[in-house]
Amino acid sequence: MKIRKATEDDTEVLMDIWEKSEYNKKSVAKMKLAIDMSMRFSENYLVLNPNPIGNFVITNKRDITYLNYINLIKSKQGKGFGKKMLEDVIKIAKENKSKKIQLAVWAKNFRAILLYTKFGFYVSGFKRKFDKELGKKLVMEKMV
Repeated sequence: MKIRKATEDDTEVLMDIWEKSEYNKKSVAKMKLAIDMSMRFSENYLVLNPNPIGNFVITNKRDITYLNYINLIKSKQGKGFGKKMLEDVIKIAKENKSKKIQLAVWAKNFRAILLYTKFGFYVSGFKRKFDKELGKKLVMEKMV
């Protein structure tokens, strides 16, 4: 598995990944807008094995790295790719001299919460956003 920074030429590939990930609830128009915004204001990474299987988006502000999105196509989940992606996020945060990483995750995304907990993330709060199916969003963070 390798990662590289995504470019605007990767927009269609990123949309395909989002459509194949389990927790995507956005319309195509909202997905395209989210990808466009991530290209402009954040760092979007494409995960290859050897074909695209996922992506993650981070934003660095002051001494905090925000993990905005981590998407992995459903057929690749549970095979260690999410773990490797999170290792890459932590490595990049350290390279950027961040003091902590913060993320938000749906309360019913148990697999992701378990993974984050194994990496030392803890629940530090809640977001007001609510989804009937997925529940609240938890805010989790980890010192690096």
